[in-house]
Amino acid sequence: MDGRAGGRRVAAVILIATAWGAQAWGATECGEPVSAPKYQVGEKWTWRDEKGREGMGVVLQAEGDMAQVRLMTGDVASYDKDWIIQKVVRTTGEVVTTQGAGATVTARVGQKTLDFPLQAGKQWEIGAYAQAKSGLGTMERYYERYRILACEDVTTPAGKFSALKVEVERGMSGTAPRGGAPRSGTYYLWYAPKIKNIIRLHYVPSQWWSGGRHLNIELTSFEGR
Repeated sequence: MDGRAGGRRVAAVILIATAWGAQAWGATECGEPVSAPKYQVGEKWTWRDEKGREGMGVVLQAEGDMAQVRLMTGDVASYDKDWIIQKVVRTTGEVVTTQGAGATVTARVGQKTLDFPLQAGKQWEIGAYAQAKSGLGTMERYYERYRILACEDVTTPAGKFSALKVEVERGMSGTAPRGGAPRSGTYYLWYAPKIKNIIRLHYVPSQWWSGGRHLNIELTSFEGR
């Protein structure tokens, strides 16, 4: 997986703010099991990485148990009540509805990025298959293992929030690309129940996201209820 593909995956993870300034939310926001969010049309999130690049997500439609969200990539994802992506319409017009080779790495159709309900100590794993870069027709399995570490108060440019800190180990099994050693890496995300989204991402430098990879992303603003 190259850096751009990795970036698209992150966009899928952080989905979807104008600023509410330094407003702080109560410390009990993630003290109990956190249910999957219920989005409302018009809710909007904006993030910025350490290089000053911005991305935005916005809820386009929310009806019944489904919500359509424009991701940072520009793709539109349809989520069900359990926060599972059922369909992705890419900027190219391509509609992704299955876990076909290459599609799940970006879109994660049918998979839970965050396995609600959330609470400290919970663990889960998701995986996807993609064509190996070795050019030998081999399929490789990419996986991410999640572990919720704690509930923390986190300060971002958008304000101070109570958030669940999640450790994510990303790895690969199968034939390594170009004959090299299998790659792996760790990153952390902070999910704030009050605003229904991830407010911070931190990537521990590794061979998985080397080069021009953004290693830190923070929420800068939120617009909604």
